[in-house]
Amino acid sequence: MTHLNIWNYVIIAAYLIGVVTLGLLCSGRSTSLRDYFLAGTNMPWWAVALSIYATNLSPISFLGAASWIFANDTRYVPRGSLGSQNPYAVIIT
Repeated sequence: MTHLNIWNYVIIAAYLIGVVTLGLLCSGRSTSLRDYFLAGTNMPWWAVALSIYATNLSPISFLGAASWIFANDTRYVPRGSLGSQNPYAVIIT
């Protein structure tokens, strides 16, 4: 498919409008930049832990590890050196 049809543009526009609307609705909760970045210092520990885990579990870590293993010899990769959440780091010959 070389071009987008009208439904693709409708979905993209609806998504962007939804994200901007949600951002505007939630923007009144923060009173300062410090309050924004620290979430008012009242986030529970499990929310912080899930946020850190989700950050480490990005698609680039999976794609980067697979491409590195394809490009290099996997015999010299120490277990876990490509990331602790990476499934390719466990399957090493």
